[in-house]
Amino acid sequence: MGRPPAEGVVVSVHDGDTLTVLVGKQQVKVRLAEIDAPELRQPFGQRSRQSLAELCFQQTAHVEMIARDRYGRGVGKVECAGMDTSAHQVGLAPATGTSAMPIPACIRHVPDQVLSKRGNGATSAGRACTPT
Repeated sequence: MGRPPAEGVVVSVHDGDTLTVLVGKQQVKVRLAEIDAPELRQPFGQRSRQSLAELCFQQTAHVEMIARDRYGRGVGKVECAGMDTSAHQVGLAPATGTSAMPIPACIRHVPDQVLSKRGNGATSAGRACTPT
């Protein structure tokens, strides 16, 4: 997207993979890159949102926008408290992270043992599928 990384305060957490960051005087809605969290009414949806809120709500976030999704939302890599939020949501250590590929058309599901350990239902996109 060509935008330089930005920093701001997370003012809203919509669900497990979407938040709003106040950058200067502008609110920027960001969908976390490389993951797909359950919707609020799906199993683990509320827990996924709670997990992201515990890490980021009212915290400083570092945002690097990388794309736009089909709904026009900015898709970005976000760090809160020095942690990769996408990795946090799927229960991975920041050192292992998730795929560096831009969001592919397919999604890889994290093994059940990772989801049950993390307990928030988020899945990771990229490593086990081929981008289009």
